[in-house]
Amino acid sequence: MSKNTRFLLIYSIVVFGFLIFSLPLSHATETVTITVGNGSGVPGSSDNTVEISLVNSGVVTGLQMDICETPATPNNLTCTPATCQTTDRTSSGFFCNIQEQSDGCCRVISFDLSGTGIEPGAGPIFTLDYGVSPSITGTCVDFTLTGILVTGESHQVVPSTQGDFCFLVDTDDDGIFDHEDNCLTISNGTNGGTCFQGTTGDPCMTNGDCGCAGYCSIDQEDADEDEVGDVCDNCPEFPNANQNDSDGDTIGDTCDNCRVVSNPDQLDENTNCPTPPYATDPLCGDLCETSAPDADGDGVPDAEDNCSSISNGPVKGSCFNYLTHEVWGECVDDGSCQPSGEWYKWCDTLQRDQDSDGVGDVCDNCPTTANGPAKGSCFNYFTHEVWGECLDDSSCQQNSGEWFKWCDTLQSDQDSDGTGDVCDPTS
Repeated sequence: MSKNTRFLLIYSIVVFGFLIFSLPLSHATETVTITVGNGSGVPGSSDNTVEISLVNSGVVTGLQMDICETPATPNNLTCTPATCQTTDRTSSGFFCNIQEQSDGCCRVISFDLSGTGIEPGAGPIFTLDYGVSPSITGTCVDFTLTGILVTGESHQVVPSTQGDFCFLVDTDDDGIFDHEDNCLTISNGTNGGTCFQGTTGDPCMTNGDCGCAGYCSIDQEDADEDEVGDVCDNCPEFPNANQNDSDGDTIGDTCDNCRVVSNPDQLDENTNCPTPPYATDPLCGDLCETSAPDADGDGVPDAEDNCSSISNGPVKGSCFNYLTHEVWGECVDDGSCQPSGEWYKWCDTLQRDQDSDGVGDVCDNCPTTANGPAKGSCFNYFTHEVWGECLDDSSCQQNSGEWFKWCDTLQSDQDSDGTGDVCDPTS
């Protein structure tokens, strides 16, 4: 009998045995939790061990599972055949086989040839060896478990948090591996830091290397705790983990006083910019005020302002009474509009537009009924009846020739009393 034939015969017996043992031996339901541990390795290396642990309340005689990496592409890891090693919890009679599948997952098949099984308890049952691709993508991959089969007593598999596998790469040679480094491209670790103040950008080991009043970032400093190191952070004083920089001027949007025009110097000659962080673009930097006119100085350029003649933006707003629609005075917060704590009075700095008609409440002659460029309401000139939202006159005229019915999208106010026709019964 050839070597290959013997292997196929043994493997067939093993698989057949696994299928036989797959039948539950009792109706009691025991719980099983399987955990894949963490691993790490250098690109191009092999024999990187990952531990598989089991918590089981009943005897387990066999296991099958697919261990996959996420993201699945590119395939950064390869499982090494014949490297499934047992532990103290798995007897010498345990068979263990690992094979890589076409989808890149590693399938583990194991069961006890002696019939003893894994006694109830907790702890490692196998170790597997992984190889790392020489050309890795990313810093870590997550392990996920699928296709779990457990034999012995009737078992219920309880989900558990799986580990990850991280690649031992240090792009900036600062002594911190990339998967733990909060600044991958600029040194800020034990092997060397970078001047954050003083001679900014220079390599350093101490503050003295950075000149007068210098500061050397050499310990992964992260003042705003957004998980981006200070020397890499485009807004180091205020959290902005996404590091968005709309105009590419190296100033993060959260700190940028003009996101639509590159202005790394952040000049603000008339000092009308509010203090960051900025939830929206204040458009108050000098270059923004030159390139984007803002007639009411509320921080919203006229081209984007739903009320360009009355302030209602992040730099300054106007007081508004929700009940009477009265508008008065400039403000920066609700307190200046509520002398006695009236909740229905507020400082509109958010471009509020209750009826979504494209006209801000502080400019709208009918804030609660649409009559603006974004959408209007049907209006009967003779009866003053108002009905339905519309975009053009045709949707308000059931029959041809009803010229006296139209879609008001122009803030019409026939009697010029300041109240739009669609809100004014006496217009």
